Amino acid sequence: GTLQPLNALLRPHPPEGGWPGGVKPAGRMLFEAWHKGLGWAAVVLGMVNVILGAVLAKDLDFKTATYAVPLAVGCTGIAAFVLFMLLGLSDPNNGINKALTGAKPEQGGTA
Repeated sequence: GTLQPLNALLRPHPPEGGWPGGVKPAGRMLFEAWHKGLGWAAVVLGMVNVILGAVLAKDLDFKTATYAVPLAVGCTGIAAFVLFMLLGLSDPNNGINKALTGAKPEQGGTA
């Protein structure tokens, strides 16, 4: 979240009236892949951080609930991420992806 202003500065903005021919240039496509990749990496690494914190709490002999709850939350987060990615790979236009991302149904397609 703290790098969003830098992302906005570096993002290739479309010209007035949109991209010529409606096709995004390679620089914009590269930026989008970079931006989305960093976002997903932040999500996964955040869950890994929660899990590592739980493991550290266990190693420091904290009470069971102190490490069991974050461990369960971290594992659930990673499982949800993996499920979401598998759904996206199997069918990018499935209803669950559209509901979670707010994407509009394609013309003539199903929601």
